[in-house]
Amino acid sequence: MVPHATVAQLMHCQILGIEESASAEEFKAFMDGYGISEKDLSETKHFLLLRAFDNFRWAIDRSPDLIEPYAAFAKQVIGMIME
Repeated sequence: MVPHATVAQLMHCQILGIEESASAEEFKAFMDGYGISEKDLSETKHFLLLRAFDNFRWAIDRSPDLIEPYAAFAKQVIGMIME
């Protein structure tokens, strides 16, 4: 079983380039520790996309100043999935 929320949060931080996020080596070690392959990440990437669009929709409804950054993040996730 893939810990979707945890992996998605790690991926989120990496996409945003947060300084304290896991390095590529640390992320791979985490994945290896759970026995998660790159193939297993497909569901998690889609979970991250769903969360990105949910946040984007929220920004449209509640916080217009965040629309642009949330839209940019959603585009990055789409790009990651399309690779």
